[in-house]
Amino acid sequence: SAYNDLTQRIYRVLMNKGYKVSFQAAISTEAMRTAVQSFEPNVIVCSTLIKVIPEDIYKQIKCFIVHPGIKEDRGPSSKDW
Repeated sequence: SAYNDLTQRIYRVLMNKGYKVSFQAAISTEAMRTAVQSFEPNVIVCSTLIKVIPEDIYKQIKCFIVHPGIKEDRGPSSKDW
């Protein structure tokens, strides 16, 4: 899927630049909090945002939400926008 490709691309680029990177699926608020506590990131990059980032996370850590297309645009070529 387009979202998977974007996530893999971000991961690969950051790793190649020497950053310590972890991938976590944000399946729930508690999963997000647990991931933040265990990895202690400086920055969070969300290539696909299905759940809202809890306020206690985004107030503490810089979060970038990479939307693959314009509002209401869907489909495999949406990230080309």
